[in-house]
Amino acid sequence: MAASLQQGDIMQDRTSDFISGPLLSVPLLSVLMLLCLALAACSPPDSTPKIAEDQREVLKSAEEAAASIEQSAAQMQQDIDAQSN
Repeated sequence: MAASLQQGDIMQDRTSDFISGPLLSVPLLSVLMLLCLALAACSPPDSTPKIAEDQREVLKSAEEAAASIEQSAAQMQQDIDAQSN
């Protein structure tokens, strides 16, 4: 029975040495906070494909041209209406 107590004491001493060892000498909370900050600082890669960049620019200019044509057509219609009255 004395031998079993000694083994238990040895196991308890080893466990307490592990817990108070250099692994936990730095506060765990600060390490976790630094890890979270490091992960938050990482930005995801730009997922927008660049293969259709030229087509987007052409579409944008076409939309601007269409708006300009509609505006001039509305102005011409107002001029025609003003001349007919």
